[in-house]
Amino acid sequence: MNKKAGAEPSGELKPDTLLTVGGRDPFAQHGYVNTPVYRGSYTGHFKHLFDLIEKEALVDVPVILAATGGGDKHCLVIEHQLRPLSAFLQAFAVPVGVYASHNDIQDGVISSELVRSRVALAVRQAAQLARPPRSQGVAHSLSEAALSPS
Repeated sequence: MNKKAGAEPSGELKPDTLLTVGGRDPFAQHGYVNTPVYRGSYTGHFKHLFDLIEKEALVDVPVILAATGGGDKHCLVIEHQLRPLSAFLQAFAVPVGVYASHNDIQDGVISSELVRSRVALAVRQAAQLARPPRSQGVAHSLSEAALSPS
């Protein structure tokens, strides 16, 4: 039996392993949340994964929300299921969600140019959110100046 990284002898997973499985490398600056759609929502296994991670694990982490399903009618799962879940976990969900139906994927590869462009845009948005704002140094200096006695 192979021991997986992060696995405890009891077989339970550590939070950092769950984050990696859930699309967040502990050393990365952003993550992703991706699920197949089952009966109009995310699957039970997907929800169970988020029940197991620590409540603070994704606080202030930019995440890309993505889903796959059998038809285009399931695309609202991102807005009605995944976005509220990420808000509850206090993660920063990027504005653009990525949804792909069975018609958009061929042989395990995204074949739709529209889906590819949405993936690229979501990655750019996540990277932008992961960077500190340019004015952070100025704002920090101003707040220190305001707090220091004259």
